[in-house]
Amino acid sequence: MNKYYEFRNTLSALQKIEIFDSVYEFKCDFIYTIKLEDNVYIAENDLFNIFGYGETMAEAEKQLYKSIDDLWVIYVEENDENLDKGALELKKEIMNKIRRIK
Repeated sequence: MNKYYEFRNTLSALQKIEIFDSVYEFKCDFIYTIKLEDNVYIAENDLFNIFGYGETMAEAEKQLYKSIDDLWVIYVEENDENLDKGALELKKEIMNKIRRIK
């Protein structure tokens, strides 16, 4: 794959984003890269190892944000007894970095 374009973007601490019916606030800077590879935009966040992709930058970012909502539902809303040690550590990290307001 040839990389044609890449830049870093940051959602600053205390910035809020709306994802579906939820609103999330970041307690730290949320840094992600957007690159164009083979006519597909890919947005990636290394902290949580999540990504989104699309035909436009906006679509890639939207998919990345959806991944944040997925992380919240899968880990934070899950009962601790159903999570292994690694999942519990990820849950803690998510809760330290992101807050769901609504």
